[in-house]
Amino acid sequence: MSVNKVDNFAFAEAAYLYHNRNIPYKQLDCQAFVERVLADCGIYQNWRGSNHMWRTALSWKGTIDEAIAKFGSVPVGAWLFTVKNDGGEVSRGYHDNEGNAAHVGIFTAKGKGAMHSSAGGVQECAFPDPKRWTHCGLASVIDYDHVPVTTENMDDILDDMVKSWNDMINKINKLRGLIIK
Repeated sequence: MSVNKVDNFAFAEAAYLYHNRNIPYKQLDCQAFVERVLADCGIYQNWRGSNHMWRTALSWKGTIDEAIAKFGSVPVGAWLFTVKNDGGEVSRGYHDNEGNAAHVGIFTAKGKGAMHSSAGGVQECAFPDPKRWTHCGLASVIDYDHVPVTTENMDDILDDMVKSWNDMINKINKLRGLIIK
């Protein structure tokens, strides 16, 4: 994992810990909620809103369908967005045809699937929900390369480890052969 990045599963878990805290929207709006979860993970950022996050904080972004096509599913810890083409971004100073990212949340893959802050405060919400979540993005401060070990993928991970180990032994033996000559 890179320095100054948080593991995507740790980030999603930190978000899910808020599911029963009853924090009102006035205390944490959607942007502040994502920033708070990042801060809980040791990453400190300050964006101007969900439109600013949509434009500056992501290493990849697209529709939910594009994420599924590219990654096989929406990655755990991805940021979920409600992006509208309603011109709302213009009044916020954006003239780039990227739409109005009116809302942001976090895909946790736990409970109902996502966490966000809206009029009802910080809460779980359904994912997928095409009326709420239209787009998602991978935050540049989150490491999405981690693959958790599960009973389903344990054999594959062990096979990869053995292959890597055998490759390393073969390289060491080649080096030994060069040194002995």
